[in-house]
Amino acid sequence: MKKSLGERIHELRRSKKLTQAELAKLAWIPSVSISMIERNRVGNPGFKTVLKICEALEIDMNTFIQEIDR
Repeated sequence: MKKSLGERIHELRRSKKLTQAELAKLAWIPSVSISMIERNRVGNPGFKTVLKICEALEIDMNTFIQEIDR
């Protein structure tokens, strides 16, 4: 079963042993944004935000998009 965007980011972040603050720093976005995205409190995060998160997590964005429930 596919996961939500927030659940998948949370899972990937935890697998890399990163805190939300560490991921936010790597992705150059506010840590509150990571928290809100992981809790599915953001309807559709922008393309650039998702791209920055994927780059910080070292995952191909196309692969990431295929793994989530849209």
